[in-house]
Amino acid sequence: MITENPVELSFELIGEGIPIILLHGYPLNRSIWQGVIPFLKDISAVVLPDLRGHGDSPVPEGESLMETMAVDVTALMDKMKIEQAIIVGHSMGGYVSLALARYFPERLLGLGLIGTQATPDTPERFQLRMETIQEIKKKGTGEVTKRMTNRLTQERKLYKELYRIIAGTTAQGLIGSLQGIAKRQDATPWLASIMAPTLILSGKMDAIVPREKALEMANLIPHSWWIENPKGGHMPMMEDPLTTGIALRSLILKVITGL
Repeated sequence: MITENPVELSFELIGEGIPIILLHGYPLNRSIWQGVIPFLKDISAVVLPDLRGHGDSPVPEGESLMETMAVDVTALMDKMKIEQAIIVGHSMGGYVSLALARYFPERLLGLGLIGTQATPDTPERFQLRMETIQEIKKKGTGEVTKRMTNRLTQERKLYKELYRIIAGTTAQGLIGSLQGIAKRQDATPWLASIMAPTLILSGKMDAIVPREKALEMANLIPHSWWIENPKGGHMPMMEDPLTTGIALRSLILKVITGL
């Protein structure tokens, strides 16, 4: 049972219609979705939160567990009087979405998983996150910001914007999220229980999450389909907003029509 007290998330609301909530990854903010909004806002109320520790949302002390972030999102839904929504998560936002699907399945109309995975960290990846936390504590956020910018995409035209976004995340925001990501549960055992229509989208050039992770989820989630963005890396909503926007629109339409 989750008992964490939620924080009040900063958010934007654009458009009208069936609600779709877009959850960004680490260490980003809601602005990464700007390119896909034109494809969604005529049929959907697009809700764009900053997750805790990111953007304009509060930066609490301690670990930002994925389950805690899921509670934050459901609290935002309550505040907005949204009983059910399509939840779409990118990278860390995907971990939050999977936690929400597990603990609050009744709030889910549809699910989108972009550049994310169900499996937990390997021991090696866990150790790297712990080393990054120590680096931030000793040296600040500068080197991590540079390194992360280069890992997120091969599109050099996006480097300046991504660097600006990441540089706006505080040391505690980075550390809390890294701790939460490292301690995330293995979602694989409950994937088969997800009954909502589920879009799984990966970028062909993703250097962080391999396509095999997307295929694993597609094989286990009953009403899912997989799309590979041929021009995308880990940031397909920025690298190729047309393909990503059309894919998200197809998810909305599938939920609306029930087909």
